[in-house]
Amino acid sequence: MVEAAPPGKVVPSHGLEAVKNITFGSVRHGRQRELEYRIAKELLQSICYPSAPLPFTGLLVAGAASGALTWLVLKPIKLMGTLAIIPSIHRHHDLPGFWRGQMGTLVRETGGSTAWFGSSKAISALFRSRSRSRSESRFRGAARVPAAHFHMVPFGLPYPRPIIHLNGFPGTGKLTVARHLVQQLGFAQAKLVHNHLLIDPADAILHRTQSGYQPLRRALRAAIFTSLVHEDVTHESVYIFTDFQSSDALGSAVCAEYAAAALARGSLFVPVVLTCQEATHLERVVAPDRADHHKLTDVDLVRRLRRESVVHRFVGHPAALEMDVTELTAQDAARRIRDHLMELCSESGQR
Repeated sequence: MVEAAPPGKVVPSHGLEAVKNITFGSVRHGRQRELEYRIAKELLQSICYPSAPLPFTGLLVAGAASGALTWLVLKPIKLMGTLAIIPSIHRHHDLPGFWRGQMGTLVRETGGSTAWFGSSKAISALFRSRSRSRSESRFRGAARVPAAHFHMVPFGLPYPRPIIHLNGFPGTGKLTVARHLVQQLGFAQAKLVHNHLLIDPADAILHRTQSGYQPLRRALRAAIFTSLVHEDVTHESVYIFTDFQSSDALGSAVCAEYAAAALARGSLFVPVVLTCQEATHLERVVAPDRADHHKLTDVDLVRRLRRESVVHRFVGHPAALEMDVTELTAQDAARRIRDHLMELCSESGQR
């Protein structure tokens, strides 16, 4: 789990930092590609050209094959993040569900790998056809820079944007942080779905103690998740959900639904937990604007929740973030989430 910087620590502007993250993320990604490329090239050489050098078209095919291998094997594993959602994916979508919504990823990976290795081999062949020079390695590396960019955004296809899940006790400031995050992610057309948009319709039909209440809540979530998976227009936006789910069986199952939806959508899932020291937390619970939005303002109930419940955490999830917002402004907390997201996207090749 990724830990946030200590409260009060200044977070640098993400402009230069994002460029650095994208650059080094591409380098790490390139090393993985080199291994896959060598495997594909050796297979092609032994099967199709056992006694002749591999032609340039064969090198391009090997590059495309390395990208397809990433799509087939590594992407579902990377998107799952936690083993807890594997049964849910298989139960609802069967085996093909692990690749559902990832056709754009297949095009991105194969096309990007072809450009990555093709540009390098073309520059190398150009220098060999003339005279070998010390500058060759520099030009080969330079040729991969636009190829790396092409790999991240091929053919203008909208890669499904991430799903961010903000979890925490009522009154920790999730909605305010989420609103600032929407503003800061304006370039990605971020959209906010706060928890009462999913709670209030169910509350209008059934009381929370009635037997059909949780199935109704689950059906409402399923309808939204279906749109996020199958409606292509939703893939152009980052979706930010606020929530309070505990670590009990029900809360863990609900959180697994969010992770499963992101996997079926073919997008990055970023679980974020916000915590707050009790004294500050209880002060925020009774803020006037909470009553205006029909939010929980019962201090005794919140105190009991803190004592008896544990907020669900995606333990071991590579994209997870947890931070104490006691001394952070909502704007600063949103900025840390944004910077965390930028780093994750640079490592996975998203923009």
